[in-house]
Amino acid sequence: MRNLNIEIGQKIGQEITEHCPFIKPCFHKLANGDFCVFNGYVNGYKKVHKDFADKSGWHFLRRNVIVWNDCIKLRYGYKKEDCPVVWDFMEKYITTMAKLFKGFRLDNAHSTPIHVSEYLLAKAREVNPNILITAELFTEDINTDAKYVKHLGLNLLIREAIHCPDLNSMGNSIFQHSSGEILSINTPERTNYEDSLTFMGFSSEIQRWESVPIPALFYDCTHDNDPPARKRTPQDALPHAFLTAFTNCAISSTRGYDEFIPKNLSVVSEKRLYSPPDYSSQAIPEVTAIDFIEDPIRVYVEFSIGGRYKEVSVYGEWDNWVKKINLMPIDKYKWGVKLLFPKDYDGKELAYKYMADKKWAFDQRLKTIGKGTKINNLLSVSTNIQAFPGIYENLYCARKFINFLHRKMAEKKFDRIGVNQCSEDVMMVVRKNIENGESYVLIARSAFKQKANKVNVKGIRLPGQIVAAEFIGILNMRKTRFEEDKKFINGLNGALDIFTNFDKFCRVLKDSAENVDVIDLMGIPQTFVLVLKLKG
Repeated sequence: MRNLNIEIGQKIGQEITEHCPFIKPCFHKLANGDFCVFNGYVNGYKKVHKDFADKSGWHFLRRNVIVWNDCIKLRYGYKKEDCPVVWDFMEKYITTMAKLFKGFRLDNAHSTPIHVSEYLLAKAREVNPNILITAELFTEDINTDAKYVKHLGLNLLIREAIHCPDLNSMGNSIFQHSSGEILSINTPERTNYEDSLTFMGFSSEIQRWESVPIPALFYDCTHDNDPPARKRTPQDALPHAFLTAFTNCAISSTRGYDEFIPKNLSVVSEKRLYSPPDYSSQAIPEVTAIDFIEDPIRVYVEFSIGGRYKEVSVYGEWDNWVKKINLMPIDKYKWGVKLLFPKDYDGKELAYKYMADKKWAFDQRLKTIGKGTKINNLLSVSTNIQAFPGIYENLYCARKFINFLHRKMAEKKFDRIGVNQCSEDVMMVVRKNIENGESYVLIARSAFKQKANKVNVKGIRLPGQIVAAEFIGILNMRKTRFEEDKKFINGLNGALDIFTNFDKFCRVLKDSAENVDVIDLMGIPQTFVLVLKLKG
């Protein structure tokens, strides 16, 4: 008799033996002859207050448990007196961890009896009252989730974006984790219609219980998940990461995602080391605009006016137009340089001008100052993270931008969210600050399935006027055979192309009646990502 891989539907080709069983064993034999059970979980198990390993359900003998053959399930009992050795050991362990770390992830929280979690978390909070508690909780029932969150005082529930089967489902998840689920936990909120109640001479403030969302920690991909290369396509890593990051909740990722590792790595059997990360950002030169101290602000300056040139340089008012700064050719028609400024230049606008083959030039597509023959471009110096143009082998620079923007949108109250599916695989997500009317808009074309065609999407109405294109990128995979390194964990050969000008992808129209911009997408490929900043 031969083994059958049910998931794939093909014969493994191995004889069924003690070391290659027909089904996974639930029990482990100890050296002294005793048996213990492997840990695992039961699908759809809603009795989180009970231990599924007790005799009431006989889940192991009925083979209801999906087991992990690398760890043993501890028998806590229903109180400390049932097994004081285990309780004391785990109490010492968790209080030590609480002193060392700022937060916990409760892995497979639904399979730990809730009275055990309650006791151990209380001990952790005694030594670290502000410890952050996240939980991987899959009860398949939102009511049970809510009870679990309230009972244990969980800060965040882990949610996994990679499980969304299509773009519509992804949009629903973005909105749900930003705005609240069908059932929510509650917090008190002052009423707007009445401030206080006077009863028998005592004045008391009225509070009304308002629903708030079950807080999520939204992962683009966890260590347990198959990466985009297996679930979708490898290049979907770029739009998927941006869509996840535009959700108005906590976000996270896992090591290997940005390097395009094509398979889920085993935390037990993987013996290779991670490759040292390469954070290099291409060979674009960095030049000090003026003398300054350490930790500069980097501002990218690009010249892409039509035509080929032998030499392009830039002069500016930062040093009274004295120093000639040469730009480096990036491609046939594009030149670039990173200018370094001191921190106290943050927020300043400085006039500058190009010299192309010994002739003065300015870019009329960019912000300008002056009239007639004295027109100069204006350079905005800002501590905002810039995604410098070029071709990158990984998502490091995109991830840096994602994390910076996600934090900025949270701190600056870009709380209002809108999700619009513009076509089968194109989605727009809006994060708006309702106090000042500013918005950040993400337009992304997903790659759930491989498609070579380019698409046009016309008439996308924006909630304001475009101020700047913050990020423009496309991810491709080089057509080379993947070879797994024997010593270091390596990924697919990616090519992230970052642009600074979106004219080749978009046409911007003005709606003067509503004072908003409307854009037409023209021939955008899969994985196209555009982040715009708008004013109201």
